[in-house]
Amino acid sequence: MGGATMPGGGAPAGGGMSDPNKTRVMPGMGPEMGGGMGGETIPNTGAYTASEPVNMGGMPPMSASKTMIFDDTPGSGMGGGEVRSSRKLVGWLVSYTLNDMGVDFKLFEGRNVIGRDLDCQISVNDNTVSGKHCVLLYREGSYFIQDSLSTSGTRVNGSDTGVNAVTLSDGDVIQVGKTVFKFRTSF
Repeated sequence: MGGATMPGGGAPAGGGMSDPNKTRVMPGMGPEMGGGMGGETIPNTGAYTASEPVNMGGMPPMSASKTMIFDDTPGSGMGGGEVRSSRKLVGWLVSYTLNDMGVDFKLFEGRNVIGRDLDCQISVNDNTVSGKHCVLLYREGSYFIQDSLSTSGTRVNGSDTGVNAVTLSDGDVIQVGKTVFKFRTSF
């Protein structure tokens, strides 16, 4: 599948040129897309699909099948490549086991799935963590964590949670597989 140029000009998507005013769309590797790595360039509408996997500041790795929305507008509070979310920020998980320098993950109201899968809100590179290991939930001012029948279980402050939801407090230590997080609230 070759690259395409949209009306109005622009470099072919297969080329190495990157235009900040264009959106680069990269189809996935599946057979439904012909198995190719071609793409097309379309006018930028404020969102773009990253073509290279990265993991900055705890952000889950990007893939060509996901669209990440960024806002680098000065004064927006979203500069520096942060992911825009429509849910309220309610806390953080901080880990020094994934990286000696530390990695932080933002927690948003509602469900936050922790696991090894790339579609988890908190995706960790730890082969002892299940694909969708556990769920951290913020609802009506309270924080809960519940194991999702993972292979190695979920621990809070050294105790196995079993399959029951456990209430979290600021400063609790959460362990999934070999990965340890410190839980911090935003309130």
